Amino acid sequence: FTPFPTIYNTERPDVVAGNLLEGRIAIFVDGTPFVLIAPALFMQFFQSAEDYYARFDIATSIRLLRILMFMISLIAPATYVAVTTFHQEMVPTTLIVAIAAQREAVPFPAFVEALLMEITFEILREAGIRLPKAIGSAVSIVGALVIGQAAVQASIVSPAMVIIVSITAIASFATPS
Repeated sequence: FTPFPTIYNTERPDVVAGNLLEGRIAIFVDGTPFVLIAPALFMQFFQSAEDYYARFDIATSIRLLRILMFMISLIAPATYVAVTTFHQEMVPTTLIVAIAAQREAVPFPAFVEALLMEITFEILREAGIRLPKAIGSAVSIVGALVIGQAAVQASIVSPAMVIIVSITAIASFATPS
């Protein structure tokens, strides 16, 4: 009953060899390119295959950066909603006045605004994955720019929320698995 995966899958032979050397079990299934590795630890999902080829200090600092990016992608929208809705005294006065001025024309509360933007971004990400590679990334980038700009101009979302969701999206791409 854990929310985290307990089995890791990979297609790379060097990752399988590295995990075998670390004492894990590899399960090969005939006819598939994937190998299942058990048990999977939470920290293993922040490890990239290139970490085995770098010096330990560089690989460790990059892994710590990935963990920081995971935390940003996990809590950035929630922190923005909590600060702008309930704890305005935590933000410098000039910044909260600027955010309030941006949010003045937005008809939705910050929570609905964040939820709307996150769902829109996930739809764009899924569309980019399903389209052919040549046009998938272009559709995702253009769609995000056009929808974000149109939503700000239509006063559906504030520019600050677009920035927070963009930071969250970019940070979520830093996690290798």
